[in-house]
Amino acid sequence: MHHSSQSPVVSLTGAELLKKYTGQGTPSPTPGPARSPDSLVPDTRLEAIIMAEPGRAYTVYPFPEGGSTSARGALIPANYKLHDDPELPYVCPVRDCRRVFGKLNGLGGHFGAGHCSTTFNDNGDGTLSKVGSYQKDGPGGTPGIVVSRNPLPPDAPPPVDPGLSVFASFQQNRVSRAAEQERKTTRSQDRTYLPQAMQESEVKQYLHQHLSPAQKSHQREDINFMLTLPRRRELPESWKHTHRGSNLDVTHYSCAVAYLTGTVVVGSEQCMANTTRPSARLSQPCIRLPIGMSASAKQAFSALESCVGCRYWCHLQRRSNGCDWCPEPKLGRGASGSSRSSSGELNPPMDLDDFEGVDTMTEVQPKRRKRRFSGNDVAMRDQTLTIMGRPEIGVELEMEDWEVAPGRIQDESSSDNVAYSNSYLTSGQPVTVSEDVSFNIMVLKPGSANHWAVEDDKLRTCSVASGKIRVTMNEKTFNLGPNGMFVVRPGQTCKVENRLYMDSVVHCTTIGDFSLQ
Repeated sequence: MHHSSQSPVVSLTGAELLKKYTGQGTPSPTPGPARSPDSLVPDTRLEAIIMAEPGRAYTVYPFPEGGSTSARGALIPANYKLHDDPELPYVCPVRDCRRVFGKLNGLGGHFGAGHCSTTFNDNGDGTLSKVGSYQKDGPGGTPGIVVSRNPLPPDAPPPVDPGLSVFASFQQNRVSRAAEQERKTTRSQDRTYLPQAMQESEVKQYLHQHLSPAQKSHQREDINFMLTLPRRRELPESWKHTHRGSNLDVTHYSCAVAYLTGTVVVGSEQCMANTTRPSARLSQPCIRLPIGMSASAKQAFSALESCVGCRYWCHLQRRSNGCDWCPEPKLGRGASGSSRSSSGELNPPMDLDDFEGVDTMTEVQPKRRKRRFSGNDVAMRDQTLTIMGRPEIGVELEMEDWEVAPGRIQDESSSDNVAYSNSYLTSGQPVTVSEDVSFNIMVLKPGSANHWAVEDDKLRTCSVASGKIRVTMNEKTFNLGPNGMFVVRPGQTCKVENRLYMDSVVHCTTIGDFSLQ
């Protein structure tokens, strides 16, 4: 990279660069004379500019009314301006990106996912331009960094319009398309005659404007059918506040689509199971799946007959589905099988919908049938609770905002991560917590397995957090329950299997370069 005479070139290792960038190194260099960002050439030697303006680092966000806070991992240049949409005020300052977010931590999570390992030029007008990328030796993060401050040339193209991922082009026509959709007359429910392309884009576009730009468009029979239907309502404000900027899994995604396209149920048939719970965000009004959905598509949505709100809530809280429409009470509600009490429910903290079978569903919602538990039922319930290793507590476990995005908390003085959320740890990739030490959580679905190949330089210690697993190491096979631990030493191969009808969770700590210690 070209450097001015005022900015001496210093060769830094990756660890030194990260330390310098997080405020533990020397002060930032004086910016050089103006030149076009296009002339900047990536180099292995980098000088990270720390301060955006006197008294404020790039990693600090200044409030318009005064004061400042952590930018949650984002880079905020001088003269940064908020977007004019009050619901999505935080716009990415990168000129060819310009994604918009409702919260600052959403912007920070976007930087960590989309602009890591990137070097930027500060254009001086509140925007950044990409220069190149860098690599860091050793463990730890590689955040985006500013390496130059040069004004844009007069003929530079304008920044792209602020928008939401690939759906930004649809957003400009959202109002006109929604109005056109409402003017359409009632049509046949036969899928053959659905104007699929237009309607799918309208429902999907509305949902995705509240989600992460990286949100996956899930494909499943029930979702594909519902995306061809018109949108009947808005998402509740509480749902948007909780899930805005997040990346939904397939179950939460299908629940949101079902709420947008399903049919309102009123009167004696409406489900009242979760209407008083603050976290049951899709339970008012009571919504059922759209008319015309095939039995197999309904099974894809939920193996148990359920309203949309209860399907959402039980998946959110990892509990069994207590919907009024379910054919039978679930194990764990209590030995008598009576209706729920006001003091709470005794439900195993898992989602039984994924493996409890039911008969083919009909459009008429049944009343809940009650039965007495036999002695075997009570024993089975007690065994289930014992397997889980703890009784169900009588409180609702809602995710904090930081757990949704960015999924981790940083020590602002050192930029070290000090806490990680469930979703961050279960993403499949080990998280580096210290040099040569990483940690991850494996969630083994019923019938699934995980294999570790032979590695000569790694030691793994694994403990069972919940469920029960079968472990095969070399020629030895054994079963292991909650709080048990096994060790995979260098040179050993290992296979872990889950043969339960529920998820098993394994916590794994990996020590690298173990043979050198």
